[in-house]
Amino acid sequence: MTEKILVKERTGKYEELLNNCIEPETFIIDWEKNSNYELSFTAFDDHSLAFNLLTNENHIIADDQEFVIKTSEPTLSGSTHTIDVKATHIGYECTYIRTNESMNGSFGFTPKGLFDYVTKNGRNAVGFTYEIHGDFQPVQFDNMGKCSLKDVLSKITDSWKGAVYTFDNRHIDIWSESEFKKDNGRVIHYYHDTSDVKLSADTTELQNIAMVYPGQKDTSKSGDTTNNSETDSNSSDSSQNNDSETKPEYIFPPFEVRDEDSIARFGEKAKISMTTNHRTLMMLRSQHYRR
Repeated sequence: MTEKILVKERTGKYEELLNNCIEPETFIIDWEKNSNYELSFTAFDDHSLAFNLLTNENHIIADDQEFVIKTSEPTLSGSTHTIDVKATHIGYECTYIRTNESMNGSFGFTPKGLFDYVTKNGRNAVGFTYEIHGDFQPVQFDNMGKCSLKDVLSKITDSWKGAVYTFDNRHIDIWSESEFKKDNGRVIHYYHDTSDVKLSADTTELQNIAMVYPGQKDTSKSGDTTNNSETDSNSSDSSQNNDSETKPEYIFPPFEVRDEDSIARFGEKAKISMTTNHRTLMMLRSQHYRR
């Protein structure tokens, strides 16, 4: 758990250390790229001002980041009083920064242009700042309507492949894919930088051998007709016998694809792959015959 956690009344009138009433094993900070940044914990009533400040829209400060309490669920069990708290990063309060104007037509915007459109060059940003990292070419947007800064973040991640937004309190950083994935040469060492690492491996759907079958050739041919019913009957029987013995003719021979490194590590895990996509078949076939 973070060493110092504070709870602050929304207007800043009160601010108290919260660590003493938090159950440490319940404290979690959860961040998901372009989706979620929140913390949650369970606190017990120690009759402190800090506990009583755990109400909606008050703020939690942890790891030098500010979060806004959005849900607080109290539980009473006998003489035990606890409360489950979930708080969203204050950066998401940008949803309240918005423009009520509209623009009809088609316009080219960069991320900076979208921010300026909503904030009117920062005049109504109410404490929010932003910075763009990387190169973003203009993208056409049609009929820009009323929207918020949160809508702008969604437009950016939808319109520029690999774009990422991050929050540092009320400061918003917009990253191009190349800038966000930049190698800073930093490594986290187990027990040196952290003693809490959880890894998982899942081989439920493991497959390292696949038999690929292409489409079949069209071998149907139209033959001459005859009025001889006896001949027709005999021909029909003969045809049925031949069909039952005829092997399918494929566009090219079926072949097996094997991942030898995986087989050496996990053993043979085979499944049948029925592939019908022509482009995929041609790619697999070329790989097969290059080996």
